[in-house]
Amino acid sequence: MFNIAVVEDDNKEAETLISCLKRYGLEYQVPLNIERFHDAFSFLESNVPFDLIFMDIMMPGMNGMEAATKLRTKGNNTPIIFETNVAQYAVDGYEVGAIDYILKPVQFERLKKRLNKFFDTLENSSRVCINIKSEGNIQRFSSQEIYYVEVKGHEISYMTKRGRFICRGVMREIEKNLHQYGFLRCNACYLVNIDHIISINGLSIIMRNGDEVRISQPKKKEFMQEMTVYFAKDKM
Repeated sequence: MFNIAVVEDDNKEAETLISCLKRYGLEYQVPLNIERFHDAFSFLESNVPFDLIFMDIMMPGMNGMEAATKLRTKGNNTPIIFETNVAQYAVDGYEVGAIDYILKPVQFERLKKRLNKFFDTLENSSRVCINIKSEGNIQRFSSQEIYYVEVKGHEISYMTKRGRFICRGVMREIEKNLHQYGFLRCNACYLVNIDHIISINGLSIIMRNGDEVRISQPKKKEFMQEMTVYFAKDKM
């Protein structure tokens, strides 16, 4: 499931955008969960993790630029596509890390081009693609779609943005293949994607999808050291 926030005070504009997003999801078979916010304040207070944000620039109280700045200040780098009536206003959006803008009223063909561009970029930036044979069907995932991997005996469970997929396999081999892409073993049964960790409190890891995974006490020091090395390398 791909989570999208629509931050738009105008009901008609919001309905048009959401309708286009739903059409895109159906035509391209992309599972979308869309949540609409009527203003920037309610959006910033939500603290819900999203994969993409559509943000109106001109909103009362707090405009889209101000909201995006506050979001970046909090360390949230979720991609933003600005909605605007005037193209020149959107240029400033690149200063707060916006990836694109779209003119109002939103038209499906325009939206399609931007979403195709976004998903193409996402696919190209994905560090590895994985094929999982689950229930007789081959499912293809990018590493960034996977929250964590769990093993029970010879049964491997992938918790992903599209749900849970179960197959047969050996955790040792999966860990060997995914380690370089930011997947770390936190205990004997779990391999977590550290890009999707929200917080670590003691021996508890909270993942972006809300699940809690435990770090074993003997593993914690090594796990934290590997996280530090991974993020330091990612910034080089």
